[in-house]
Amino acid sequence: MDWKLQFISQENLIKHVKATIDKYGEKLESFDIVRFNKNIIDPVKMIFDKTVYQSSWEEIIGNEIFRQRDKSNNNDIGYFHQRIFQYISGCHVPDNGTEGGWDVVFKKESGIDLPEGDKVGTIYVEMKNKHNTMNS
Repeated sequence: MDWKLQFISQENLIKHVKATIDKYGEKLESFDIVRFNKNIIDPVKMIFDKTVYQSSWEEIIGNEIFRQRDKSNNNDIGYFHQRIFQYISGCHVPDNGTEGGWDVVFKKESGIDLPEGDKVGTIYVEMKNKHNTMNS
């Protein structure tokens, strides 16, 4: 197969995808009460959901566990998008909460030309994935 992506090798892409899939697998571990309560649960919403949807407590709790797993998976996909930049020349993906909280830092010693004729050596990126944040 002829590999067309220039910024990442096929081997690195496979590793990158595998790391994300492995994160999904972690979410399949059983929930106990401590893990369930790790995220703040809105008990009033649960009562409304139970009443309006005429669901059992088992269904309501199962739905909440699914919601928590799905939210974590969405976060992992966001990190997948962010961390793919580490394979692009000049890009650096800082650890979360470091280097000013930027998601990606792009540096080019020869400078980066801006539209108005200015030149900078570093661009700091705050990423937003509309698919991860559109319903938040």
